[in-house]
Amino acid sequence: MNVDIEEKIRASCWSSEGLWGKMSCERLKELGHCFNCEVYAAAGRELFDKDASKRRRDFPINTAAKNDSSDENKGKTASYFAFKLGDLNFAMDLKGVVRVAHPRVVHRIPHRDDKIVRGLINVGGEIIPAASLCDILEIQRPKSDPAKDRIFVYRMGTDVFAFQTNAALGVARISEKDVLEASETEGALKSPFVERAFLWRGRTVSVIDSQLVFHAIFKKLL
Repeated sequence: MNVDIEEKIRASCWSSEGLWGKMSCERLKELGHCFNCEVYAAAGRELFDKDASKRRRDFPINTAAKNDSSDENKGKTASYFAFKLGDLNFAMDLKGVVRVAHPRVVHRIPHRDDKIVRGLINVGGEIIPAASLCDILEIQRPKSDPAKDRIFVYRMGTDVFAFQTNAALGVARISEKDVLEASETEGALKSPFVERAFLWRGRTVSVIDSQLVFHAIFKKLL
């Protein structure tokens, strides 16, 4: 049976006629699961084979905004998605969070062995690359706890990645004047990806720079 892979990818066949759709695909009975299909695998490779250098240029790092401590910002409030990785508390800008959900099975991409980009997951019929924040931050991966573990999907422009956490702590709305330099905050992770931190509900929360995280992933894909 000849399969037009490009046409199938454009149609997102896994969510239209596959397991996440009407289940009308003629090959589903033969293959048993969309994960075993060359179309699904090709779609995953296509995600990784995009021109990462072009995507990196879409997100210039605005260092001026990060270091702005002017009086006009002191009355502003910033919103973060807070979560845990092991015993450490982290947060990322809430604007990029698309979805929080229970963990999904990660399916490796053929011919790729990468600690940072773990593979692909399916969230609502959409194939999303899964990346490891623990490996990006160079901290030990904690033991999994199915009762508490969550994933969150994070989007910047047209690019999206899913990250696993040990618990979703919720939304933290913090006055800008209370978001401090990580180097001056006790308990904050010392990492190039963490420049700021804040105290919230009696805990120190390290703010992960999402732009730097995406740059690190794209660099790994080049």
